[in-house]
Amino acid sequence: MSMRLLHCVELVVLLSVYAKPEETPSFDTPAVNVTCQAGETAILPCRINSLGGRQVVWQNPQRTAILHNERRLWDDPRFSSHRPYIKDWNLSIMLVRPTDEGIYTCSISTTPPLTKVIRLYVQVPPKIIDSLSSRNMIVREGQTVILICNVTGAPYPEVKWYKWITLKQKDGMYTYTGKIV
Repeated sequence: MSMRLLHCVELVVLLSVYAKPEETPSFDTPAVNVTCQAGETAILPCRINSLGGRQVVWQNPQRTAILHNERRLWDDPRFSSHRPYIKDWNLSIMLVRPTDEGIYTCSISTTPPLTKVIRLYVQVPPKIIDSLSSRNMIVREGQTVILICNVTGAPYPEVKWYKWITLKQKDGMYTYTGKIV
C-alpha cells in the first residue's frame, strides 16, 4: 500500500515540472520611427519574445495586411519578411518610395491582439526644377524683377536667396559667398 502512494506522488511531481503554462508574448523593442532615403531598403523592426504558436501580421498605413508570418499577402515583391534571428519578425521594404511613408503595425494574434506601431519616414533629396524656375535675367537698375525657384524634396527643402558678391574657384569647384536676401 505504501508503495502505491509513493508512485502516485512521484507522477504528480513529474507532471508539474513538464507542464508549464504558456508564456504571454511581448515585444522586445519599443515603438520606433524609421527614416530612410527613397530608393533604399527600409527594415521595420519587430522582435517578439515567447511567440509560441501565435501568428504575426504586418499592416501598411492603409490597414491592409501585407504579411502573415513570413508569407507575403501583398502583390508587391518589394515587401518581405526579414528574420536574421528567431525572435525577429521584421518587415523589409526594398526600393522605398515616398508613397510608402506612414504608420505600419506589427500585431500578435493574442486576445486582444498586441500591436507595435512603427512610423516610416521617406526622405527625398532636394532638387531644383529648372523648367519651372527663373532663368538668368538682365534688367535695368530700378526695375522690378520676379524670381521663381521651384523645388521638390521631402522633407520640403528650405529655399534661401543670395545676392552673390564673390566667386572663387579652387580645384575645379566654384564657391559663392554672399548675403542672404
